[in-house]
Amino acid sequence: GWFPVFGEGAGVGGRLWHLALPAVALALSVMALVVKLTRAAMINALEQDYITFARARGVSYGETLMKYALRNALIPVVTAAGLILAYTLTGAVLVEVTFALPGIGSALVSAVNFKDIPMVQGIAIMLATIIVVVNLVTDVAYLLVDPRIRYGGERL
Repeated sequence: GWFPVFGEGAGVGGRLWHLALPAVALALSVMALVVKLTRAAMINALEQDYITFARARGVSYGETLMKYALRNALIPVVTAAGLILAYTLTGAVLVEVTFALPGIGSALVSAVNFKDIPMVQGIAIMLATIIVVVNLVTDVAYLLVDPRIRYGGERL
């Protein structure tokens, strides 16, 4: 009885209260993947020579961890961000239906049940567009995470 298990609630506070369990359900499903990817990338980054050299120069462990290792470890995590978003959108359909929330997932399920082909096509195109835009943002985020990555290459 701590959280409501279905419905959308009334008012801003009620809606946020009703979204607590669906948000936890979506977050837990992808959190393990993000933690596993980050951990594996950090282990790989901490084994590199530049970390050893930074520690030998007297850079503190925390600074080495945050400034050198984490920055290089974020590249595979950013790469997986597009896939994680696609998984979250797919999971959102199931979460909306499970928790009886109105949304795109519920609209998609009802459109499929009523054989509303234009609605199914519209939602599919919208979701595909969102995924394409997120992949574009992911590619641009590479430059923010690691400025050494350039798409045009260097001129000799």
